Amino acid sequence: MRRVPPSMLIREDLDRLLADGAGPGENLISELVSTVTRLVVQQLAEAEQTDYLGERGRYVRRDTDAGQRGWRNGYVERSIRTAEGKIPIRVPQVRDTDVPFRSTLMGFLEGNSDVLERLVMEM
Repeated sequence: MRRVPPSMLIREDLDRLLADGAGPGENLISELVSTVTRLVVQQLAEAEQTDYLGERGRYVRRDTDAGQRGWRNGYVERSIRTAEGKIPIRVPQVRDTDVPFRSTLMGFLEGNSDVLERLVMEM
């Protein structure tokens, strides 16, 4: 399997949906809203991890002499509830840090899906 960020895979799903349309029995608008919501949340989660680790590239090793902390350590499957149903998100993980990395975004979205829906609709 290729090693690409989950947001890139979701972007490919969105491109495919826009090119081919929804499948039989699926609502195109509902699928678009769900896919765009997944993309926005995934990109925000990945950006949160990048901010936490500093502006290193995805495969750049940390410089312990410069005080850089931790490194990427895969993803954990989570989901958030929206009006369109549960939306799966792959939350980035970080290891080898003094303070454990906790996604504040996911904590916020668990109780505020209406904010997320408004954000997606404004885009």
